[in-house]
Amino acid sequence: MINDLPADITKTDATLFADDSCLFTSGINFSSILHKMQDSLNKLVQWCNLNGFKISMNKTVVVLFTRRRDRIDNILKITDDSIKVVNKAKFLDIIFDSKLSWNDHVNYIVEKCKKRLNLLRAISGNKWGANKRTLLMIYRIKSNQIKFICSTTRSSSSDNQCNVEQE
Repeated sequence: MINDLPADITKTDATLFADDSCLFTSGINFSSILHKMQDSLNKLVQWCNLNGFKISMNKTVVVLFTRRRDRIDNILKITDDSIKVVNKAKFLDIIFDSKLSWNDHVNYIVEKCKKRLNLLRAISGNKWGANKRTLLMIYRIKSNQIKFICSTTRSSSSDNQCNVEQE
């Protein structure tokens, strides 16, 4: 049923995964972009009401990806509620910031790596803890996850690549 959503929304693109969704559009004319997005939001609300879904306003945000300094506070709405405008948003465990610098995402990944390294430290020891085979298996699983996550930002964030490798 959730896969029917893109058919109802034609002026913007939509990305769906399970119960997470993202509407996005691009263009040069700011007012045209806002009009397209509001039209899509109105159709989304209609579709949700028709199919018994509820949009969580606590999780719904707007991020404007631009170098311009336009303010769009309280412009986009779902029914009568204004959508909160933020500088960054997390979607499918990736943090997107308004400048697409990836700094917040890389810092998030570094913290995640530190937690995984601490896990290995906690379960290892010379005279106690997991055996070498188990530690190696856990290391391989965790390092493959980290490599995959880091590869998503590598192409657009060469400055931050060094930050991840240094940690």
